[in-house]
Amino acid sequence: MKAIELKQAKRSISAYAKMAYETPVLLTSAGRPYVVMTRAATEDLEDLAVGSSPAFRAIMERSDARYRAEGGLSAEEVRDRLGAPRVSARRPVSVRKVRKAVARRSRG
Repeated sequence: MKAIELKQAKRSISAYAKMAYETPVLLTSAGRPYVVMTRAATEDLEDLAVGSSPAFRAIMERSDARYRAEGGLSAEEVRDRLGAPRVSARRPVSVRKVRKAVARRSRG
């Protein structure tokens, strides 16, 4: 990451954008982080849009407050509410059995 003090940033925004394509560029103000420029992918744009949405943040804050007040659900409780099948406990498989199964598959 390249850090540049905002008052000393003399290049054009396109120059910093080209620089940010290779490595993130952090612009600072009075030594404190101010803006970060970084290469963006389509997935990042979706995260940015959702993460910067005031409505989404309000939903998350309400959800967090409710979780702190009421607690959450276990994975088993969620499965029960959704009518999903229960997960059976699996016994550990020995390395010897795994090796035998792999050897049988590779022969046949």
